[in-house]
Amino acid sequence: MSLGKDAKKRRLKKLAKRVAPGRGSSREELQERTRAMFKSLGKKASFVDTSGPKLSARILELAEPYRAVAPTDQAIEMLIGTAVIAWNIATQPQEEHAAAIEEALKCFRAPDAEALADGRELFAALIRRKLKLFPLDRRLVASHKLTMAGENMNLSVVSLRPAPDS
Repeated sequence: MSLGKDAKKRRLKKLAKRVAPGRGSSREELQERTRAMFKSLGKKASFVDTSGPKLSARILELAEPYRAVAPTDQAIEMLIGTAVIAWNIATQPQEEHAAAIEEALKCFRAPDAEALADGRELFAALIRRKLKLFPLDRRLVASHKLTMAGENMNLSVVSLRPAPDS
């Protein structure tokens, strides 16, 4: 079943809000938030341990080249949040990327057209990097929490696997 463009935009907008750093940092709290999100949609979420690479490590690797332009903890949080959204956009069909980027940019408060263009380019670069580094990883980030302690960073991620037929 294919969603219409408006439904996809609403879904992406909701997802962008839900991936923002939230209240809990433990795996259990992230899973509970995800369960509540799915329950509100009339769906049930189940969690499966996987032996593959951790998605949190992949998100951090995706964002790594851009850490130099994120000198503060707040800037790093924004960068990781942007990388999460870019990761999710990259799992969509390529022809939907531009519209999804524009929808995601509505969540950011860009002070001017130049900052908006910079944000657009950052999303595009992160999407290209995700597709180059991890082309077969189709997991979606349902929720994430970044904690910082000095130079140490910990990213917790709850991910979803798409249905086999999608």
